[in-house]
Amino acid sequence: MTNALEQAGPGAQAIIEQLSSEMPQQAAAAEAALVRLADAGDLDACEALASAYSTGRPALARNAIKEYRYTARAAELGSSFHRYWLAHLQYQAKDYPSAYANASLAHQENIGPATDLLARMLLQGQGCHAQPLAALDMLTRSVESHSNTDAALTLATLYLGGEHVGTHPQAAYDTLHGLASDFAVIAHIDKPAYARYCYLKAWALRGGAQGQDGETWLPLCEKAASLGHADAKASLSAQHRQDAGRQREAQWEGLQHFTAFGGRWMMFYRVARLAEKHEKSHQHVGSINGNVYTTTSRWNVLVLAERDGSRFEVKVPPKARVVPQRDYAVLFIGPATGTVGVPRLIYDLGTGESVEPTGDLASGYSDESSKALKVFSVLAWFGVVAALGVSFGKSSGLALLAAIGLGVAAVKLRSAYGGQHDEALERARAFFKEHAKDLAR
Repeated sequence: MTNALEQAGPGAQAIIEQLSSEMPQQAAAAEAALVRLADAGDLDACEALASAYSTGRPALARNAIKEYRYTARAAELGSSFHRYWLAHLQYQAKDYPSAYANASLAHQENIGPATDLLARMLLQGQGCHAQPLAALDMLTRSVESHSNTDAALTLATLYLGGEHVGTHPQAAYDTLHGLASDFAVIAHIDKPAYARYCYLKAWALRGGAQGQDGETWLPLCEKAASLGHADAKASLSAQHRQDAGRQREAQWEGLQHFTAFGGRWMMFYRVARLAEKHEKSHQHVGSINGNVYTTTSRWNVLVLAERDGSRFEVKVPPKARVVPQRDYAVLFIGPATGTVGVPRLIYDLGTGESVEPTGDLASGYSDESSKALKVFSVLAWFGVVAALGVSFGKSSGLALLAAIGLGVAAVKLRSAYGGQHDEALERARAFFKEHAKDLAR
């Protein structure tokens, strides 16, 4: 096998370096020189051209066809790595029989990525009959005897996904951790592979594996995410939403109960998107002294759709401002011992505006309110009137004091009757305002 670049001496390397020139004429001259050498059977020239066409250079565009041509030529000239890379290109083009043949040859030369590719093809039956057990044995042997990081990543993924071998988080973690020093070496060379290593270890630890050297899933997942691993980013985002959700629900549990109307009440909410609204009306016909009259009541019915597809309706006054296709938090209030309630507030999670639906809590759940409070309130007001009558009739100072005392009692009773209802609504508004973005997702 000839090697004209090697024979040419130090000046030959300058030709390869000239491929990376930003000046098109220099890059073109270097390309032409290397093409002549490659066509004459020079391995270094073939390797340089395959690399340049694979990634591109400042003045030389990527070219998949030429990359394939010179990769195949380098493989013919004896490059085991380029034999693997030829299989990789063929695999991407879905030429599985050719890819299988070339991956097998590169595997025999102990090219780690080739072993990994060949095993994956055996698992899926691509270019060959599926042989899962042979593939798993091949991966395991390569990890143990050659510290094959590519094979370790594939094997760990199989252990975690449960495909062909069942789910074994500890086996996945041990497979990866056994090559920790090898992965540390490639951390700056192949960041995607190192990111995947970190993420798979995190996945194994979260699945129940016992870590070593103080490793825990969250720092590993954060490291993988910082290196650009998409699944790690998604896992962190989901975890943050879950943590925020737990904190949010804990906060809600602390403010959702209140006392009013002589009873104990509980607030709960549903987040939904306004799907549609339509107007409804009702006519009532009556008569006074033989004169017939007609009154018309109007209201809007809002149809709201939750994320799971379920729908519910809420009535609002006709002038209530609501906008279709917006997200709303609908607040319900019901007895503290129950699971249903009447809507009391519709909060726009985008603008912060709120609308009060039609309906009254106390009348909706009259059995839950204390009738004694109502009776005492009425009696207190009767007492005020009576005491004032006695006071003005007899000018008794005692009667006046009694009237004042009864008046204060009536006000206190009325206040106790309404209780914390309005304050609870304000707490709910503040809660929705604080968590509007998270609730609307």
